[in-house]
Amino acid sequence: MQLALKDVGKMSSLPGVSALARSPIWDQPIDKIHPTQLHAFVTRHAEKNQRDMAETAIQICFMEVSRAVQREEIPAPPMLEYSPPMRARLTYRELVDGLDRMGVGKGAAVLFALETGMNAVDVGRLTWPVATRMFRSATLSDIAIGCTSMCLRQLHLQYVFWELNEDGVAAPVFSLDHDVYESFGLVWAELEAAYALL
Repeated sequence: MQLALKDVGKMSSLPGVSALARSPIWDQPIDKIHPTQLHAFVTRHAEKNQRDMAETAIQICFMEVSRAVQREEIPAPPMLEYSPPMRARLTYRELVDGLDRMGVGKGAAVLFALETGMNAVDVGRLTWPVATRMFRSATLSDIAIGCTSMCLRQLHLQYVFWELNEDGVAAPVFSLDHDVYESFGLVWAELEAAYALL
């Protein structure tokens, strides 16, 4: 039976791995942990402004796993192939070009989300009644307000942001996180972090 990550060497007593200890990865067999899980772990923590803590936990974990491999206690697991996601930076031109590639509806939705802190799912589901309440109760930036006027209001569609589908019918903009990756080569949290630095 393969060791769980928490059972490798002195892992469970090491300071600095508490973020990993609170994740499902902690109890997972070491040989079953894939690098993409570590990438997702860092991304989730980056969304909560805890990226440094997550990356530190992984570095400490890697040192202990590498020592166990050197002592021949375990074979080298696939997780050691992980490399940290780049800290994204964007220029204004790259932002504009990326939003343009997404099209008017999706581009406006993404920029509105970046301005308001909404996530990819919530902004895609934003309806006019909710948007109206936001106008009344929140201080929206001029950019966010401008985004809501990019798509003409549809009489038969309650969503603020929409696009024409393959049949030429107005449809809501979903799967924005996928489109962000296709357009910018960044996951949603990386785009948020890059936008915050502009």
